[in-house]
Amino acid sequence: MGLVGPKKYALSVLKKTVIAVEKELKMQINLKKSGVEHHSDGALFLGYRLLGNYGIKYDCFVGQSYKNNRIQFNVPTKRLLKKYINKGFFQVAKKGKGIKFVARRVDK
Repeated sequence: MGLVGPKKYALSVLKKTVIAVEKELKMQINLKKSGVEHHSDGALFLGYRLLGNYGIKYDCFVGQSYKNNRIQFNVPTKRLLKKYINKGFFQVAKKGKGIKFVARRVDK
């Protein structure tokens, strides 16, 4: 759910939503996955990072104007890389100054 307003308001809406879902639908909301986040960092939803393109542009043609505002869906690659390193799919290869991640061989 996207809200425009202060964080205090967003927290109260979240609290009321949790109560309503538990009461009416007899379901539990996982508060570790649900929460209030600032839009500039994006929000994680179903494995994607949702980011807004906040550079609103007004384009005018033939007396009409419209806003060009889109939502981007990005894959959180840093989060996935960390997860796969912990599972042992990647290993760290230090070459020179930088650190590189390479896939581990499965046949060993």
